[in-house]
Parts: sequence; structure tokens; C-alpha cells
Amino acid sequence: FETAGWLGIETTTKHFADALSKSVRKAGYRVTQRLGPGYSYKINGEEGRWPLEEQLQLFSIFDDVDLPVRLLDGSCAMMPKMSRSGLYGLAPLN
Repeated sequence: FETAGWLGIETTTKHFADALSKSVRKAGYRVTQRLGPGYSYKINGEEGRWPLEEQLQLFSIFDDVDLPVRLLDGSCAMMPKMSRSGLYGLAPLN
């Protein structure tokens, strides 16, 4: 079940990114790589890590919304387990 859940999240994320890309392309933008709390990234040749604890700030944007996902106290991991958070950036096409 865990593998099926992971595949579902991967597929849904890809479809979301594709739909977002099509939508913003009309306005002259492209979607950047998705960044998520708890992962490391190379930016301008240097590795940086987005601490998982900063997920609290990301979730605070939705304080007035009853989300089907919650953060576990202490670890800031999401429940249900097969959940995904993150941000996409927009950059000019040129």
C-alpha cells in the first residue's frame, strides 16, 4: 500500500505541475523546480537544506482552512504519511 500511495502522490504532483505550467505559460512564465521542506537542493552550485521544521510556517498560511493533513508535534512530519508539501516558483520564459 505504501508504494501505491507514493506512486499516487508522484502522479498527482506531476499532473499538478503540468497544469500549472500550461496556465502560467499564457502569461509568459515558466514553473521552477518544486522545493519541499526537509530536502536538500543545489542552488548556484551550493547545497542548501530547507529544514522540515519550517513546514510550520508553510502550514500557517492555511490557518483558517480545515486541511486533511496535519503536522505531528515535534517532528513536523505530515499525517497522513503519504502527503506532500512544497512550493513552486514562477520565472519569466525569456
